[in-house]
Amino acid sequence: MKVYAAMIVGKRPEVYLASCLESICDAVDELVLNDNSGEERSENRAIVESSRLFREKRATIIPGDFKGFSYCRNIPIEHIRNQGVEDSWILRLDADEVHTPDLAFFTRNVLRHVPSSIGGFDAYYYKFMISLDFITFIERRHQWLVRMTPDLHWEGDVHEKLHGVRPAQVALPYVYCDYSYVLGDTALEKWKMYNTLGDPTYSRSELDNMDYRTFLDHEVNRCFRFTGAHPPGTEETLEKLRMEKKQDFERFNVLCEEYLKNPVKSLKSAARLTNFKIRVLWRAVQCAFLFRKPSLFPKMMKIMTNSNRNY
Repeated sequence: MKVYAAMIVGKRPEVYLASCLESICDAVDELVLNDNSGEERSENRAIVESSRLFREKRATIIPGDFKGFSYCRNIPIEHIRNQGVEDSWILRLDADEVHTPDLAFFTRNVLRHVPSSIGGFDAYYYKFMISLDFITFIERRHQWLVRMTPDLHWEGDVHEKLHGVRPAQVALPYVYCDYSYVLGDTALEKWKMYNTLGDPTYSRSELDNMDYRTFLDHEVNRCFRFTGAHPPGTEETLEKLRMEKKQDFERFNVLCEEYLKNPVKSLKSAARLTNFKIRVLWRAVQCAFLFRKPSLFPKMMKIMTNSNRNY
């Protein structure tokens, strides 16, 4: 059994890429990356080549031009399929996600006990929004770690979907960090783009007229205080961002503080947090029954407890 991480990067500099790669180093056997920047020596490629995975000859870089997200995401999958490794697993990875050391517990200790009927695992992630002290929601990441199948492939240009996964899916009591919306100068445009892809909440004209302040007001209504520690290896990057984006971070933090001072809104936030905590606890219980391996349960409960202490 081998565990692969599949990733794509383009021309846009990825601030968290080095931290992302280091965070998965002990959890996967190999990284397969499509560099679709179209450049012979991109900034992101240089970061990959300086990573521990690359130095240990556990990273494969496949260059090419960008021809759509599904096209590019299928390149690593096809490479992994051609390796012919029996019972391979693929970690779906984006460059702005940073994992905790607990990821290695699941890939190294849990996967070998997974029944053959299980086609993949979901996980949860903290979504940081123009702040490193507040999260706007804790979302479930579907088809996050999947078993390789003969017809596994991506379809769709944006909001692409993974097809060919065995139907049975299980959610793990694991939460990692997503920093894709931390940079305030790109967060609004990214948010607008994704809200044009099938979300009926706002009309096109409302999105076009959305200004930065209105956007912040929208996001602050979902905020939770993040009280835990960021993943190991992120300290230098996050400290640099705290300095460079100080004004943006302070503005959003003040809005979050004002929101949570309101008793009704604070109660609403607490209710949502309780729901998340119960949900993650339930995932630990489900996994205990699924794996029927008593030795795994104490560690799984510890991971769940640590995740629930972070907010």
